[in-house]
Amino acid sequence: MCGRTACALGADRIRRACVYRDNHGRTRQPEWRDADKYSPSYNKSPQSNSPVLVSRRHFEKDADSSERVLAAMRWGLVPAWFREADPSKMQYKTSNCCSDTMMEKPSYKADGKDDDEEWKGWKLLTMAGIFDCWEPPDGGDALYTYTIITVDASKGLSDIHHRQVRMTGCGL
Repeated sequence: MCGRTACALGADRIRRACVYRDNHGRTRQPEWRDADKYSPSYNKSPQSNSPVLVSRRHFEKDADSSERVLAAMRWGLVPAWFREADPSKMQYKTSNCCSDTMMEKPSYKADGKDDDEEWKGWKLLTMAGIFDCWEPPDGGDALYTYTIITVDASKGLSDIHHRQVRMTGCGL
């Protein structure tokens, strides 16, 4: 997997593109968390912030598990168990993780217009990934980070690169 991706839609357009149905069958748009930390770009690299769609329950324990929220998260997982004061001291590259070995790696183990308007733009590319919340040992703001899960490249892509992104639906 290459170390670049693109996410060029503005925060409001991302929100409208991520329409989902809750447990009651209602069509909903996710709310943003830290939208100001996201900026659109055709050249996103590891360490940049991108929108990640997750269950609201990850931020609010009593929330309905079907509610979704968009969170600006930094690309490159910093696991919750990491104890250095500076997340850049993480010695492993964690922008991507191989699906076939991820359970063995310690890094991945746990310790617009009208808001109601239907999105008719491009379909978003959804990639499988995992995220975590790292809290500085000496206090400070929590840092939400993620990694993209990769698999062996398909025959059609193997001449370009030996890994490819694991594509997924929006099940969270």
